[in-house]
Amino acid sequence: MYFFRHEYYQIARKHQIGFCQFYLNAEVELAKSLNESRDESKRIPEEVIEKMAEKLETPDPLKNSWEQFSFQIPVKNIESLKDYLEMSANMIEMTLKNPELNKHKE
Repeated sequence: MYFFRHEYYQIARKHQIGFCQFYLNAEVELAKSLNESRDESKRIPEEVIEKMAEKLETPDPLKNSWEQFSFQIPVKNIESLKDYLEMSANMIEMTLKNPELNKHKE
């Protein structure tokens, strides 16, 4: 999934806007449980959840300088996400004030 993240970064850089990413770190079993609580018509097949979990890569700002504004949010339950809303809004605001101007090597 590195490729997709980098593609979004390239778009931000091309348009000279800020770039940040939030990585929601949740166990597969929690994702399945939350999926199960959805209305049946909105559920995602469990195989899709498992396949995506295998493919997802944690951002690595030490390896990729363009991922410097990457934030990993540990998700223990749906309520824990609320604790990160204000921080996330602040990070987005900071990102918008720091546009990408071809300043990072890829």
